[in-house]
This record gives sequence, structure tokens and C-alpha cells, in this order.
Amino acid sequence: MRPHALIPVTLLSLALPAHAGVLVDYGSDYAALNDAGVIRSEDNPNNQFGFEQFQLFSIDAAEQAWRIDRVTVHVRAWNTISTGEGSLAIYRASGLEPDLAQKVSGDFVFSTDSLIGEAVRLDLGGVVLESGTYFVGIEAAEPTAELLWLAGDETAFRTARRSDGAFFSGSPRSLSLSISGEVIPAPPGSALLMGAGVLIARRRRN
Repeated sequence: MRPHALIPVTLLSLALPAHAGVLVDYGSDYAALNDAGVIRSEDNPNNQFGFEQFQLFSIDAAEQAWRIDRVTVHVRAWNTISTGEGSLAIYRASGLEPDLAQKVSGDFVFSTDSLIGEAVRLDLGGVVLESGTYFVGIEAAEPTAELLWLAGDETAFRTARRSDGAFFSGSPRSLSLSISGEVIPAPPGSALLMGAGVLIARRRRN
């Protein structure tokens, strides 16, 4: 009987190639004002309460991670005497509420003066998010800011936070939200038995 021979075998990575695409697209409905989300500063002298709005989205575990390049929301100013400055950020989800201590992006300030509604496109500069659930949140950026985050045309969980800290869900209809970017392949170390030099013992016959 001859000794076992060690034969080098190369196994391929299981990581998928990166590809660009759309992670979320909840559409938009400018006419559904009753389903829009109110955004108002807690320092607004004309209102007792301020409001922040949050829209849930998720990244599937099979996709590992996404690089987020652009977020688009549809907003309008409340009226002609209010201002339309808002600040958008992404938070990790804690159940059905955003974890305000887990902000995973910077704050991206935007403005609108439209009373009809417009698409606001924000370049997030490549924020990388691993698989899981998140909220896109918008708050007022100025004391006199009052905006409407217009509704989408899909069913997706959303919530709002009043300035006294209370969270509550609103319309079953989503808020308008589109997120685009690119799937990030799994790092080489996460592939099982990747690379050359794996040695398998093979029995040889006489």
C-alpha cells in the first residue's frame, strides 16, 4: 500500500460580483395628501408639537451589504409662510422604531419651496449598510420649517415621532422613498474554503 498523496485543490469564492440597482422604490402619489407625513420643528412658535417621520426598509441577508449612493424623497412645503428645510438621515431599526442612538449616515440637509411637491435627490456618497432593517428619517432643519413628506404607492411600515418622544404609526401606505446603489460582494474571508492550497488526502491503490 502506498502512502496517501496530498493533492492541492483550488476552491472558488462564493461571493457574488457587485452590481448596481435599486434597493427600494415605494413610488410617489402627490394627490394623497391625507397620507403624507407632517414634518415640523419642535421649536416652531405656532405649533405645540414637532414631528419627525421615518420610513422602514430592509436589506436581505442574501445580499450581504449595499453601498447606498442616492436617496430620493418627494416633499412639499406646508404653505407660503413656512419654510421648507429638512434633514435626512438613516438609522438602524430597533423593532418597529428607529434606534436614534444608531445613526448610520450623516445628516443631509435639503430644502423645497414647492407647494405642489418635488423629488429631492440626495447623494449619500456611498454609505455602506449590512443586511438588516433600517429607517430613513426626516426632521425639520429650521424652527419655521413645515413640510409634507408625500405618500408612496406601496404598503410599507412607517412611523412618526412627536417632540415629546412618543412614536406612533400612521397610514398603512408608505412614504415616498427610492434608494439606489450597489450590492457589495462578501469579503474573501467569508467564502467557505476559499483559495488555493487546501489539501485533500486521497488514497492510492497499488
